[in-house]
Amino acid sequence: MLSYPGLRIALVASALASVASSGAWAQEKLNREFKMPLRTEPFTAQPDAAGSVYVRRMTDIIRNVHSIDVLPISKPDKIRTVQFLDTFGTCRVRSAGFILRLREDDKGRKQLTLKTRSPDADWVRKTEFTAASSAKGKSKIEEDILPPNKSQLSRSVSVVLPEGEVAPTLVEGLSKIFPIIGTLIASNDFVGPVENMKAKERAYGMPKWQVNGVTFEAEVALWLNDAGKVLFAEASFRYTVPEGEAEAQAAAAAADKLFAAMQADKDWAGQLKVTKTDYIYNAGGGKFCRRTFGNWTGKTANP
Repeated sequence: MLSYPGLRIALVASALASVASSGAWAQEKLNREFKMPLRTEPFTAQPDAAGSVYVRRMTDIIRNVHSIDVLPISKPDKIRTVQFLDTFGTCRVRSAGFILRLREDDKGRKQLTLKTRSPDADWVRKTEFTAASSAKGKSKIEEDILPPNKSQLSRSVSVVLPEGEVAPTLVEGLSKIFPIIGTLIASNDFVGPVENMKAKERAYGMPKWQVNGVTFEAEVALWLNDAGKVLFAEASFRYTVPEGEAEAQAAAAAADKLFAAMQADKDWAGQLKVTKTDYIYNAGGGKFCRRTFGNWTGKTANP
């Protein structure tokens, strides 16, 4: 059981959750997101066509489990690039329990997100952080669930960078957007893309549906490299936990059944039990976090 003042998440064998809200945390809505890595082989020849096929397959699963017809979509509705940023050769951001993600959509708009995620819910609760007032950040708290039912609580803050602005390449610049970074990393390290990787993401957002008055939404996301090879594929769905305990348990039961059905679909369900973040950090065998560059170890921008 994960428990902390103001919010209780009870995870039993089937991942049912009950929530009781009070105090300051009653103002924070808890989202639960279930993430299912998919096999990449079916997407090899024609990624978009295979993406459409899996979307139709997922609508079949939703119909069978939730008795709801959800219309499939035939093409991606989100096209963007994704990078994870960290300090060269040291990965101090992730070592501190955080990740830093940069997304850019097909119109050039950039969103920078700082996120912490841990199975230690109490630690996540206590680790409060915001964006600088000038950055107008948007924060959220959610529970991330991976197969078979691995749960972690996360807190994140996202900011949209001004038009034409690039992500800072030094810790000092990042600290001006997310002040907590300055307290986590004492030296003014250089920051760059983990494994020098920029994934091209094509996401299929499916129409929302309701179960017992609770709204669910799902997405299928493909990550491709510059050559068009699918690096990672994931199906996910989410919902916001309702306030009433009985309603929260009913919603969690419905989510649990859907997630189990997705995992049972062996034609598509992948063997990887990792997040996209884990994939990026391990893509080069973890070399980015221990790499040296000539005589420079990546430890400081001002030796």
